[in-house]
Amino acid sequence: MANGNGEGHPEDHILQPPTADTGASRMAIGPEEGKVCIRFPEPRLWVAIDPPNAVLMAKHMIDCAVACGHKVTLQLPRREVSREKREALVARAMHVIRSTQEQHKSPATVARSLVDSILSAID
Repeated sequence: MANGNGEGHPEDHILQPPTADTGASRMAIGPEEGKVCIRFPEPRLWVAIDPPNAVLMAKHMIDCAVACGHKVTLQLPRREVSREKREALVARAMHVIRSTQEQHKSPATVARSLVDSILSAID
């Protein structure tokens, strides 16, 4: 663990969690005076959270940030699409574009039809 200037923190050995779990910790997470606050009933040097509970805790913290008035934007990893699925989507897009252009639809209508078609295919 670094302190931001390249030097190690003198308490690194204290801040690292031990290999043995000492059991469950109670905590309360909520918005308080414009900040997301995590409260423990007793002092803690560290907290280890299993992945499923970490996800739930992160979602709750995001909800608390929103409750504090923060605008939240999530950046999710790009969805993996197989080559076959991509080709099927390209064919679908070509069909939508051709049919709407043949009907002399406006570019906005073509775009809306294309997006709606693709979204319905991937959901």
